[in-house]
Amino acid sequence: MSANERPLVVGVNLAWLRPGQVGGTETYARRWLDAVSHHTGHRIIAYGSEPALAAVCPPAVVRRPLPIPAVPAARVGAERSILRRAMHSDRCDILQHLGGTLPFVSETPTAVTIHDLQPLESPQNFGGVKQQWLARQLPVAMRDASAICTPSEWVAGRVGAHGGRDHVAHVPAYATPRVVDVTAPMPTGPYVLYPAMTMRHKNHDTLFRALAIARQSRQDLRLVCTGARGRHDEEIRRSAAAVEGVDMLGLVAPSRYDELLSGAEQVLFPSRYEGFGLPILEAQMAGVPVVVSSSTALPEVAGPRTRILDPGNVHGWAKAMIDVPKGEERRRLIEAGFANAARYGAERTAQRQDEVWARIVARPPGD
Repeated sequence: MSANERPLVVGVNLAWLRPGQVGGTETYARRWLDAVSHHTGHRIIAYGSEPALAAVCPPAVVRRPLPIPAVPAARVGAERSILRRAMHSDRCDILQHLGGTLPFVSETPTAVTIHDLQPLESPQNFGGVKQQWLARQLPVAMRDASAICTPSEWVAGRVGAHGGRDHVAHVPAYATPRVVDVTAPMPTGPYVLYPAMTMRHKNHDTLFRALAIARQSRQDLRLVCTGARGRHDEEIRRSAAAVEGVDMLGLVAPSRYDELLSGAEQVLFPSRYEGFGLPILEAQMAGVPVVVSSSTALPEVAGPRTRILDPGNVHGWAKAMIDVPKGEERRRLIEAGFANAARYGAERTAQRQDEVWARIVARPPGD
């Protein structure tokens, strides 16, 4: 915000957020709120359930708890009634919907953050009703919002490919450095880490098959998987149980995750569809080498010197587990990771978002 601009009142819709159940979008919301509340000078008001606000809002954000139902259909109704009235009552200058959809059209300038277009491009990753609803609502958001925000340039390109309007802005997430004090028991022996929700497109099965091959050469190697339980949790856990050396830990506390990250040989990320991929930056900032899928936004986020593999190349992932970088090679990968993660920061996130808000506030009505 420049010196001659007044602070804005920005209302943020968090009605969609169910802590521990929405994957990386929850982390994005937490980091985004921290960035814009500390680095823009605007008054940020967040609206959502008590648990959602407690999970992601820093002290600098004004909290407006609302009675948001857990049932999706009822929640949508609450967004269109209770949420709308609350935002207008606070006389917000900007409305920001962080959940990818536009629950109501307003004369107030409105931005929508679209994290990815999976419901349109990979509908098999969703249940029938949810997919059908999102497939209808995403085009509405792209058509009617004053601006579209995306976490990566790749998603911005996909929005354009689906007919999104020309006001699309890339507002990335960021990783934060942490001091790790290892106090809890760690896995016995060497291990690689995959932090991802248990959904089919995360492609756990490729790593399970690769581990079975890798353990023929490295019998003590383990694969540690963390992340919330997703739609395909039972299916993925059955596959894991059939392979020796897999630890399915589920959603762990942030401090525990930091400990696991610090002890990992590598972070492997074979996902077939990602709008961003924050765990990659977290690994790089922690000084842990990463190997990522060549799919979607992952190469963009990981940076040009990261090792990249086709998500279906089982033998390639097995080789990555066997041929662990050491010595000078490992040092180069770690330094490249530090340099890449340094491109992402809270100030950059806030600046990009503030530019969006300034543009749509200045736009003449109806433009």
